[in-house]
Amino acid sequence: MIDILHVFHAHMRFLIGVLALITVVKLIRNLMRHQDIDGTDAMLLRLYALIFTIQFGVGLVLLWTVGSQASWDMSLMQHQWEHVVTMFLALGLAHATAGIRRKRGPGSSKRALIFIAASLVLVIAGVARLKGMGYWIQL
Repeated sequence: MIDILHVFHAHMRFLIGVLALITVVKLIRNLMRHQDIDGTDAMLLRLYALIFTIQFGVGLVLLWTVGSQASWDMSLMQHQWEHVVTMFLALGLAHATAGIRRKRGPGSSKRALIFIAASLVLVIAGVARLKGMGYWIQL
C-alpha cells in the first residue's frame, strides 16, 4: 500500500507542475492584456490548491511511515521535515489565492501571479532540499 502511495506522490508532482505552468501562463497573458482574473483563472487557482492539498496529505501519510520506521529519530529525518515545512508554506500560498478569487478587481491577476510564483519557488526549494539539485539538473 505504501509503495502505491509513494508512486502516486511521485507522479502527482507532474500534474501539479503542468497545472501551475498553465496557470502562470494564463495569468501572465492576463497581465499583458491588462485583464483581471476570470472564471477560468479562478478555476485553475482552485484546482491547483486542491490537487496540491491532496499531494500534501499523501506526503503526510508517507512521512508518518518513514518516521515510524526511523523511530522518529529527527537526525535521520531532517531533510524530510525541511521538505514538509517548505511544502506547507507553499500550500499556504496556494490557498491564499482564495481571497483573490473572491475579490476580483484591478490587480487581481498580478496578485494571483505573485502568490502562485512564490508557491512554485517554494515547491522547487522543497523538492531540491529533499532530493538535491541533481534531481532537477541531469548532467
